[in-house]
Amino acid sequence: MPRITIVGAGIAGLNAALTLQDAGLSCSIYEASDRIGGRMHSDSTTWADGMVSEWCGEFIDGNHETIHQLIKRFGLTTIDLERARAKRAQNIMYFCNRFYGAEELARDFQALAPLLGQQVQEAGFPTTHAHFTQEGFRLDHLSVSDWIEQYVQGGRETPLGHLLETACTGFYGLDAGEQSALNLVYMFGSRDPSRDATTSRPMQGSCKIVGGNEQLPLAVARSLP
Repeated sequence: MPRITIVGAGIAGLNAALTLQDAGLSCSIYEASDRIGGRMHSDSTTWADGMVSEWCGEFIDGNHETIHQLIKRFGLTTIDLERARAKRAQNIMYFCNRFYGAEELARDFQALAPLLGQQVQEAGFPTTHAHFTQEGFRLDHLSVSDWIEQYVQGGRETPLGHLLETACTGFYGLDAGEQSALNLVYMFGSRDPSRDATTSRPMQGSCKIVGGNEQLPLAVARSLP
């Protein structure tokens, strides 16, 4: 019988172990950190009255079929974020020790919009190892953090700089200093900031797990030997 090893106890590694178990196969999982769950990591200790926030992946979109199958399998409860959102609710952004309003963000973003649009056009889409333009190649060899320092007035230490860096880190799950600037350009290059000033709205059909998204990897782990 071959020995099977899984490196990483994030949701992908845990689901792989669960799939093997369903097939009657055993495996060993190795995790470098002191917790399981990977990007499904909830904060249930900072807030009062049982409120939970997410350190990492926040929204479970409607097209995440495997995650939804696991949620159903382990009997977890979810919250439909679009239905739960109050009609008059507003997004609150806080960067650089102050509130950053949607109108101010839209104004700051307008200064970048022409540049982003130009870079999207010149880079083309998609950019791959076999298909790329000169601008796509240049942006791919520039990090998100370096792009912000180069093109945002005031750089990363401004509210807009913080927001762009946080958006890319949260969405792609990698430190902005390690990400290609193409991630930022493709994400924001076709966006109209006057209409869509926030980067944190969930997609239609998105949900969260009651008690925190990490309830899912914990449930999967409990089912494994």
